[in-house]
Amino acid sequence: KVDYKCTVNFLIEYLLFDDHDNAQKIRIDSLNTKKEWFLSIETEEEFVSIDRKNAKEIKKYLPTKVIAYSSGHNESLSYWFSELNKDYSKEVQQAADFKEEEKVQDTRLVFMDFDCNASIVLANYLYHGPDKFDSFKEFLRLKDIKSFRVYLDFKFKGGYVRLSKEHREIIQKLKSCATTHEIKETTVEFQKIKQKIKQEASCVFDFYVDKATNDAVRKNFKSAYELFMDLQKFELLNQLKLAQGYRTSNKNKSQLHRPPVVGHEERIFRIDELELDIDGIRNSIPYIGISDGEHQFLQTIGTILLFEQRNVLFLLDEPETHFNPQWRRTMVSILQNKTQDRFQEIILTTHSPFVVSDCQQYNVFLFQRDNNKVVFKPFEIETFGTSVDTILLRAFGMDESISKLAETKIEDILKEKDYERAKDMLQRLGSSYEKMEAARHVKSLEPKH
Repeated sequence: KVDYKCTVNFLIEYLLFDDHDNAQKIRIDSLNTKKEWFLSIETEEEFVSIDRKNAKEIKKYLPTKVIAYSSGHNESLSYWFSELNKDYSKEVQQAADFKEEEKVQDTRLVFMDFDCNASIVLANYLYHGPDKFDSFKEFLRLKDIKSFRVYLDFKFKGGYVRLSKEHREIIQKLKSCATTHEIKETTVEFQKIKQKIKQEASCVFDFYVDKATNDAVRKNFKSAYELFMDLQKFELLNQLKLAQGYRTSNKNKSQLHRPPVVGHEERIFRIDELELDIDGIRNSIPYIGISDGEHQFLQTIGTILLFEQRNVLFLLDEPETHFNPQWRRTMVSILQNKTQDRFQEIILTTHSPFVVSDCQQYNVFLFQRDNNKVVFKPFEIETFGTSVDTILLRAFGMDESISKLAETKIEDILKEKDYERAKDMLQRLGSSYEKMEAARHVKSLEPKH
């Protein structure tokens, strides 16, 4: 939707690549323009503005997708994605009301929240089969999906959600891939067109995953990405179950409460009974039975695998928080391996020195709080291959290699005057550089014979 007004002044420049690998520099600018934005492209001599009213032309110079992930409750990142999701669900209902045959355009902004997690795993494994996911096998011992169930329940406020032609086509594709299915129909009245039309009221699709299932999925869906986006189109309809007051809220950015969520059993679309086949375990285990780190690994790396198009921008907010140290150490190499032949961009935030140590200095920026402002600057030393201890010192001012409580105990030893008590305290500590100083102090207290 074209809105020329901006709430802030900004300048963004970026490169997009065409099918021949040629780069085009794009600029979006609201500096000194009375808070209206302008989009322009670079020619040999200057930047040339594009008519803002020409939406079709403007879209050529925007990222194909903007994919975001946050490990925490970062509403400043997710807010705009949820706003777009509300718009999408509303447009779907309007299109269905008028029985429009044209599809509602896919959203370019996708926020990969917890609700997307199962769909990411399903889309990757159902379309490709287990052989493509070496990282999942190595780190998670995940061999394949065993089985799962998809529920669709369109009952809504005394009636039913009006389905578009596109949604009904997706239902038929799922039906063609499912091992068994149960579909109930109802008659829905479309007031705008004064017609009563028969459509699906609820659907249950059960999948036992084997080669035949994989073949059926590849026959009905062009890619894992298409399968994921089709599932997302039902996921976004869950927005309709939110309270009307929230869906039409006045965008109050200062609100402290989190946006409401739809209860699992009340959802229009949900995935249940997802069972995984794990190497070394005789019986399948439920998806909820794996750890937070394993969920995060499947979600973040699985997201990268799904979106292979050119000119995709990934915004990953601390994507490694639940990883163990070994996974953090290898995260950047995995991302690089999966994206090295793509024309894409990944911007991520992290507190992990392991992640920073795998990035070149010119790609690393340090954000710090300066009184009431947040300032950022390039990292002052080469980060690639730099030790974790050095990065902690330069980024956080930490020259300690042990925790605060242990450091306090060592300080107590250094203050102790009694040899036997100091010796006993020292024996309670494990090996560290800091312990060496305490050991020298204890040695100095040892009685001379």
